[in-house]
Amino acid sequence: DPTSPVNYYGFTKLVGEMIFEYEWRGEGRDYQILRLPNVYGIRQKKGVIYNLTKKIRSGEILQIAGDGSQFRDFLHVSDLIRAIHRVVECPHVSGHFNISSHLSLSINELVKALTGCGDTVFEFVPDDNGLQSLVLDSSKAQKILGFESLHNQLFLDE
Repeated sequence: DPTSPVNYYGFTKLVGEMIFEYEWRGEGRDYQILRLPNVYGIRQKKGVIYNLTKKIRSGEILQIAGDGSQFRDFLHVSDLIRAIHRVVECPHVSGHFNISSHLSLSINELVKALTGCGDTVFEFVPDDNGLQSLVLDSSKAQKILGFESLHNQLFLDE
């Protein structure tokens, strides 16, 4: 899938992919690069869902970067494991694969889902990465690897 990084983090990830692909392809080896959105699960210790949930439980003020309208994809860790299994089962396929669910939420929608419209206090702070949308098209992974996400809604207790 085409890439157009909007910040240094995205740019360095792209350069890393290019180096990896150059080396492996140069050696005549197959490779698979999985591009992931926000991965979450019950034992998670970092990431947007973990950070927000931790602050909600402790009664802290939630800080939302930007205006909260930014869209993100979320992938349950069990779907990530299934995607890795699909790659292992297709060892002679090379390429870049977006691995995602059909769970795209704005940060405001995510906060609402996590708080249940409770009394959680939040504030908007300046956006530090300028990334309005991180929504991945996983149709290539579905077509070539047979990957399909099973978790298309938030499963916070699994």
